Amino acid sequence: MKPPGERARQERPASSRSEGPKELHHMPAVIRDEVPKLTFSFLVYSDRPQERMVTINGKRMREGEEVMSGLRLEEITPEGAILSWKGQRFHKSVF
Repeated sequence: MKPPGERARQERPASSRSEGPKELHHMPAVIRDEVPKLTFSFLVYSDRPQERMVTINGKRMREGEEVMSGLRLEEITPEGAILSWKGQRFHKSVF
C-alpha cells in the first residue's frame, strides 16, 4: 500500500490547471492589456502531441509555432492552449 500523499499525487490529472500557468483573465492587467486578441475556432487534442492543432485568429497552429511576433503557442491542452507573450506564460481556454 502506498502512502496517502503519493496516492493523491498519482490521482491528480496531468493537465491540472492549478499547477500550470494562470488563465489569461487572472494575469496582471498590464499583461492582459498587451496580449493581442485571440479567437479560437477549432481545437484538436490528442495524447500524441504531433496530432494536436488549434485554429487561432483563422490560422491553423501546432505546438511550438509563433502565432504572431512575441506570441508563441507552447502547448495545446484539452481545454485550450498554453501560450507565452514576451516570456509570460498563460493558459487561454476555448470554453
